[in-house]
Amino acid sequence: MAFITLLRNNRSVWVETVGFTVVIEKVDSQKFESSIMKLRFLPNDRKPEDGTEIFVQCSQEELDESKRLFLSLTELDKVDQNVYLPAGDIYILGLKTTRLPNTLFSYNIEDKRLTNRDRNIVETAKLQENIVKILREAKNQKLIREYLASFKTNPTAYEYQLSFLPDKSKIENWKKVLSKLYPKAVVSSDMKSDLYTTAMGYTVLRNIPYNVLQVLKYLGLQDSSVYARDYKGEALLDKNKLIFPVSEDYVGNWTRKEAIREFIANSLDAGDKVRITHNGTETRISDNGTGIMKKHFIFGVSQKGDGAIGQFGEGMKVAFLVLARSGSPVKIESVGYTYEAKLEYNEEFGVKLLVIYFEKNKRSKGTSIVFKSTQEELEEAKGMFAQFQGSRRKSIQLPEMEVFLDKPGVVYSNGLETAKIEAIFSYNVKDKGIVITRDRNAVDTYKLNALIEQFLAKTSDESVIETFLTKWQEKTGFAEYQAQFYPTNDAVWKKIVKKVFPKACFAVDGWDNEDFIAKQAGYTLLRNVPYSVQKVLERNGIERADKIARKYKDKGILLGDRLVYPITKEYGNQWTVIDAIKELIANSLDTHTRCSISYKDGVISISDKGDGLSRQNLLFGNSTKTDDQIGMFGEGLKMASLILARNNRSFKVVTKGFEYTATIERDTQYHADVLVIHLSKSKKRVGTDITFIGAEKELNQAKNFFLEFNKNFKDMSGGIYTPGGNLFVNGVFVQHIDSLFSYNLLSAKELMSRDRKSVNIEKAKSMMATMLSMTQNKKVIETFITDRQFEKMEHQLSLYLTAPSKATWKQVVDKVYPKSCFATGTDYDGVARDKGYELILSLSQTLVSVLSSLGIQSADKVVTLKGDENAIKKRFDPKKLSVKGKKRWEKAKELFSKLYGVRLSNRIELVAEFKSDVVTDSTWGLYNWTTDLVYVLAELVDDVEAHPFDELMGVLIHEQVHRQSGAYDRTREFEFALSMELGRIAGLFFKFAK
Repeated sequence: MAFITLLRNNRSVWVETVGFTVVIEKVDSQKFESSIMKLRFLPNDRKPEDGTEIFVQCSQEELDESKRLFLSLTELDKVDQNVYLPAGDIYILGLKTTRLPNTLFSYNIEDKRLTNRDRNIVETAKLQENIVKILREAKNQKLIREYLASFKTNPTAYEYQLSFLPDKSKIENWKKVLSKLYPKAVVSSDMKSDLYTTAMGYTVLRNIPYNVLQVLKYLGLQDSSVYARDYKGEALLDKNKLIFPVSEDYVGNWTRKEAIREFIANSLDAGDKVRITHNGTETRISDNGTGIMKKHFIFGVSQKGDGAIGQFGEGMKVAFLVLARSGSPVKIESVGYTYEAKLEYNEEFGVKLLVIYFEKNKRSKGTSIVFKSTQEELEEAKGMFAQFQGSRRKSIQLPEMEVFLDKPGVVYSNGLETAKIEAIFSYNVKDKGIVITRDRNAVDTYKLNALIEQFLAKTSDESVIETFLTKWQEKTGFAEYQAQFYPTNDAVWKKIVKKVFPKACFAVDGWDNEDFIAKQAGYTLLRNVPYSVQKVLERNGIERADKIARKYKDKGILLGDRLVYPITKEYGNQWTVIDAIKELIANSLDTHTRCSISYKDGVISISDKGDGLSRQNLLFGNSTKTDDQIGMFGEGLKMASLILARNNRSFKVVTKGFEYTATIERDTQYHADVLVIHLSKSKKRVGTDITFIGAEKELNQAKNFFLEFNKNFKDMSGGIYTPGGNLFVNGVFVQHIDSLFSYNLLSAKELMSRDRKSVNIEKAKSMMATMLSMTQNKKVIETFITDRQFEKMEHQLSLYLTAPSKATWKQVVDKVYPKSCFATGTDYDGVARDKGYELILSLSQTLVSVLSSLGIQSADKVVTLKGDENAIKKRFDPKKLSVKGKKRWEKAKELFSKLYGVRLSNRIELVAEFKSDVVTDSTWGLYNWTTDLVYVLAELVDDVEAHPFDELMGVLIHEQVHRQSGAYDRTREFEFALSMELGRIAGLFFKFAK
C-alpha cells in the first residue's frame, strides 16, 4: 500500500537489500486498461551486514512529519507505563493513529486490533477499555496529581468521562497525592453544609465531574454534610460583629410570616408579660424574661424546655436573616447588649452572609424586638398561635394534648401551628418532639396517630362520638379514620350508634341483590365505611346486607297486600314468553289432576283441579314437588309472573283462598323496575285458574316441549325415543344433544340448571348409559351396534349390559355379525378373511367393549400366522441331512454368520413339516416373534438339485429382515427393510470384490 501510494503521487521509490535491488515503477497495462505497479529486480553486491535500505523521493518536511508518527522517534515525557505528555495523541504499538482533543495525556495502546487497515481510525469502545485499564493501574504520582488537579480547570477532559476506580494495590499512591493536593478538604453537598465546613476550616471542592467524584469518595473524601453535623455555630468574631456562614438564600422557603412567628414564639417562651404592639409601620414584641445572651446566636444552642415552643435553637437567627433579606432589619435590645442584623457581601464565598452587630447597653431585664411590618403580616403570624385565636366553642383537655372541636385539621405544638392535615378536629400536642422539620411545617404522623387513637378510645363526649361516626359520609380521608382503637366506654358508643343508625347495614356492592333486598326490607345501606368506623359499628350490632338478605332472599317482602320481589325487571332476561307458558303448563301437569289448556280470543287459560296454591308458594325457593314432578326450584310460577308482567300480558292467578296479579313497578331509590304481586281474597275452593294474554302459536310452541303433547317422538324402550338429538327431564324438553336417540330422564331434576335449559351432562350421560344397557329393544340395539357416527354421544358412554338384556344384545350381534372378528391391521386379518371371517372395521371404544363382552374376538385370537409356535407340525434333526445337504447347511450358516453374527446363526432350526392349516403350501421358512427363532424347511437344504443355494440364502435373509424390521409380509415397511438389506449386502460384495 505504501508503494502504491507513492507511485500514485509520482514519487520514485526503490529498495536495496542483500543480493538484489527492487525498482518499483508505474506502467500502463493494455490488458487491464489501467496503470499498474511493476517490480524490477536487479542484482547487487550488498552483504548481509549492510541490511536493507528504502529510498523514497520526498521533502524534508514530509520526512519529519512521518517521523513524528512514531513514538520512538519523538521526544514525549513519559509519566507512567504507556502514558505521556504532552496530551492528545493515541499510538497503537508505537505508531500514531489518531488525536483525541481535550485529553489529559497521550497514550500508547499495545493492541493492534483497535485500528483499521489504514491505521487512521480507532475503535472507540476498545480504546476506552484500554485507557480505563491504564488509569486504574496508574502508580506514578505525576499522573495521579494531573488527574486529581485538572478537573478544576478542565472539567470536561476525556478521561473524566470514563468510569474507573484505582487498583487496590495502587490506592496508597493515590491517597498520598490526594492528601498533598487537598490536606483538609470535603466534597460539596449543599450550601448550608459547605458554609458550615468552611467555617470549620475545610476546603470545599465543588463542580466535580461525576467519575472524578467517585474516585475521590473511593479514596476517602467525605461530603461536607458529614462534617457539618459537628458544626457548633462557629462564627467569625470581628470586634463588634458576628459573621455567620449563612448565605442570604438559606431557608429560601421561609416568608416574613415565619420570621415574625419565631420572634413571637421566643417571647412567649420567655413566659412573662408578652406585649405585641404595632404603630402603623413597626412591630414591637416585648417581654420581661431573662434576656438574650451572645451564646444564643450559635446555631443549635437552645435552653428551651419541653413546654416551650422552640426546639432546634436556630429560629431567632433565621428570623434575623429572613427579615434582613426582605428589607426589614431587626433590632433587639436585651439584657447587656443591643443586636442588629444585616446582610453583607463576603469575598471568599462571593455571596452575602448574615452578620449580627452588637454593642453594650445598660438594660437589666427583658427583651424588646423591633422590625418593620404591616398590621396584616403581624395578624397573620399571630393567627398561627392557639392562644391568639379568641374564644373557642369547646376543647377537651388531655394530659398529652388539647383537642379543639371547632377548627378542623390544624396540628399545634405547644400552641404554635405546625401543620395542616385532613382531620375532623384540631390538636395541640404538648410534646414538641411531634415536630420533625426545622421549618416547623411537618409532624410525626405516627406519634400523632397514636395520640388520636388514645383520645378516641377514652372519650365519652357524645358530640365527639357522633361526629366521628358520621363525618366519613362527607370524606373518608380524615386522619381520625386511620386510627385503630377499641372504645373503653362501650355504653356511650352503643347509645350513639343506635341513635345515628337505628336500622342500618353494610352494603355489599357486587353481590347478588343483597343490597337491594336489605333496602326493600327498610334498612339504610352504609357504603365505603372507613375500617375504624366499621369495626365500631360491628361491635355494636350493625350487620352486613347479605346477612339481612338471608331472611328475605328469594322469598319476597310482604308489605300489606303487596309482595315485592327483590329482583329487577331484567332478571332471567334469557327467558321468553314461551318459557313462561311452559312453566305454567308444567305446574298444572304436576297436580296430576285433569288439566285444561285452551286459547280463545287472544287469551290463554290453564286450569287444574289440584289442591291450589298457598301463599308460601309465592316465595322463591319454596317447593314441595316430588322427584316425578316437573318443577323443582320453586321459582317457575314466580318467573312466569315476571316474564308475562314485563311483556305486558295482564297475568292473573285465581286459586284457593286468594288471587293475584303481577306488575312491574319502579323503585325510586334504586332506579330499577321490580316485580310486584298484588294480593286479594278469592272464593275459589278447588284448583287453580291462570289467564293471560297470548297467541295460539306461542301456546302450541310451549306444548311441544312436553312429550305428552308432542306426537313427533316415539318411545322405543324405557325412555329412549326416536328421532334422536333431544334430552327431556320428566317429560319436558331441556336441551338438544348430538345423539342417535332422544332420552327422557326420570328422577333427574337435580341435574338441571335453575333456568331448566341445560343439565349436568356427565351425570346425564351416566343415566343414558344405564338406559341403553338395560334396553331389550332389538331395533335400538341394531341401530347402535351398526352406527359409525362416532361423534354421537352414545359412543362416549360406558355400557355394562345387564343380565336380562345381555341375551337380547347377543341375538342381535350374532345376526348382524354372524362370523366376524375385529380387524388388527396385521397379517392376521388376511388369514382370518381366508378362513371365512368378516372383518369388523372402525369401531368406537364403546362398541369394541360391548361387542367383546358378547364374544367378538380380534383376528389374532381366531387364527394363527407363520411364526406362531403351533405352526410347526414336525421338527428335523440336522444330523439326518445327506452329505451334500450337511455341507450346504454348514456353508449357509457360515455365510449367515458373516452377515449377522454367530449368535443369530445359532438361532436357525430345521423343520420337517409345517401345519398346512396354519401356513400355505409355499412356505419354506418363517420367523417366530416370541422365541426369536428362524425355521427353515429341511427339504430346502437337502434337495440340492431342486433348490439352488441362492434360494436357501434368500429365505434366510428374508426371515432375518422380519426379525430386524418387526414388519409383516406384504407391508410397505417390510418391503422397504428388505430393499435396504439387499443394498447393504451388495455393498459388501463390491467391497470384497476389490
